[in-house]
Amino acid sequence: MFTLYTTIVLSTTAVTYVEDDVSWGWGFGICVAANVAGLVVFVAGSRFYRRVKPKGSPFTGLARVVVAAFRKRNVVVSNKSEDYYYGADDDGQVNVVAATVPSGTFKFLNQAALKTEGDIKLDGSIAKVWRLCTLQQVEDLKTLIKLSPLWSTGILLSIPLAVQTSLATLQAITMDRHLGPHFKIPPGSMLVFLPISTTLTIVFLDQFLYPTWQKVIGWFPPPLQRIGIGHVLCALSMAVSAVVESNRLKSAHDVSANSTVPLSALWLVPQLALAGIGEAFHFPGNVSLFYQVLNS
Repeated sequence: MFTLYTTIVLSTTAVTYVEDDVSWGWGFGICVAANVAGLVVFVAGSRFYRRVKPKGSPFTGLARVVVAAFRKRNVVVSNKSEDYYYGADDDGQVNVVAATVPSGTFKFLNQAALKTEGDIKLDGSIAKVWRLCTLQQVEDLKTLIKLSPLWSTGILLSIPLAVQTSLATLQAITMDRHLGPHFKIPPGSMLVFLPISTTLTIVFLDQFLYPTWQKVIGWFPPPLQRIGIGHVLCALSMAVSAVVESNRLKSAHDVSANSTVPLSALWLVPQLALAGIGEAFHFPGNVSLFYQVLNS
């Protein structure tokens, strides 16, 4: 992630400067060259990639759980582990490793893995794929359902980030962007403060805060806490953005149309920095949580 945000910093500074002060042709040319270089590196390293043969669509397995549970909606759910199907190994033997009773959440889905007459062949494989599923497939669907509310909160975080990145550029166009008597910040480069804050925060968290937290407290901050902190900081950035925009509008009333608002564009930095810091907490926390839950 550090590399990702570092390249975003370069693109919003160097490329934007070239487009504004040199030419759009050179700016687009640099972008094309960077994409071609990335493609060459990707193809060159293909022999080192681990290729896993596809075993069918995971969405098909999830759909099978829903269909099988519906078709067995009148079957009584059992509390015995031997009544459920756990799959078969390479030798055709029923896989009973970690054979436990299915979880109690969304019990109606447990019927999809409940064995009934005619569901299993003599070799232990499934006879009717749309009537019987493995217990693992059932638990996978339950996990996705439980993660859906948390996943949907990412939409709420994406909205302010989208607003910040679009509105900040329009605000900067009307504001005083001078740094000294000879340098003027391009409007598009104002967004660089967001990935810069994200990059620096990720380094600070990974190299100092999290290790120190673990040594002092004795445990690593869980993903949910990091996601929550990201949401709070994102909401705070929108509050700061509202205050800055209110002051900008008040200043704009005192000048004529198409004139520069007598307000420094650096007032946009706090809101962008807060949004970037929030993303440093939220985005890695989300990825960590999904890997942690889905691989368990």
